[in-house]
Amino acid sequence: MEMDPGTFDVVKMKELMGLGVNRVSLGVQAFQDELLKACGTAHGVEEVHEAIGVVGTCGEFPLPSETQFAEFYKTASRMLSDARYNHYEISSYCKDNFESKRNLTYWDNKPFYGFGLGSASFLGGFRFSRPKKMKVYAGYVQNLEDGVVGLSDDSFPDPKDMAMDAVMLSFRTAKGLDLKSFRKTFGSSLVHSLGKAYRPFVESGHVVCLDRHRRVITTDRFCALLSDEEEIEETVAFIRLSDPDGFLLSNELIFQVIAP
Repeated sequence: MEMDPGTFDVVKMKELMGLGVNRVSLGVQAFQDELLKACGTAHGVEEVHEAIGVVGTCGEFPLPSETQFAEFYKTASRMLSDARYNHYEISSYCKDNFESKRNLTYWDNKPFYGFGLGSASFLGGFRFSRPKKMKVYAGYVQNLEDGVVGLSDDSFPDPKDMAMDAVMLSFRTAKGLDLKSFRKTFGSSLVHSLGKAYRPFVESGHVVCLDRHRRVITTDRFCALLSDEEEIEETVAFIRLSDPDGFLLSNELIFQVIAP
């Protein structure tokens, strides 16, 4: 059962277990409040840790440590790759041409509709969500039918937030961030700033830079390009996280670069 932090406690968890629930998938996008806020979640880091504690208390087996989780992730990545499954998204694998169109709509930052309680939509550059509580949602629907529902001031996109969204979403995929598209939307200076910010992670092997033919650019070559804005624009076409080490640290890598 998929559950969001902040929506259940020990009592509710045990009730669900009594109904036959024996697995829980926690909807945790990050462990930094800034990233959770950027993702539009209703919970913070405190609620995340509380939820993990509830699951650990009610579960029959102890939760894996961070080290164990990393080893599980690497083992799964190796086994699936050996079986010729493509690791096209941070937590998804598939055979050729069987990628989830639904997921890629999100990660490619394309518009989508959401319907029902607590659902989110992204249309015309605006992100907005329906109320999560039934009573409030019923009032929302009535207002919608009466034509009195509008977008709040928080719904209007800020260029910095839009750039952050583009980086976060693109870095969930194996193809990574398309710098030509990013440059067209946000400008060359921001692309160059990203290059400088990610230099230590390129050197550590957690971030990979590619040319327009998707060939890997060596670390030495990339570092040399940073001194010439025109040349780096012509040479570096994509930037992505390495697999699996970069994916394992995805939130930390994104946070360290976009945090104010």
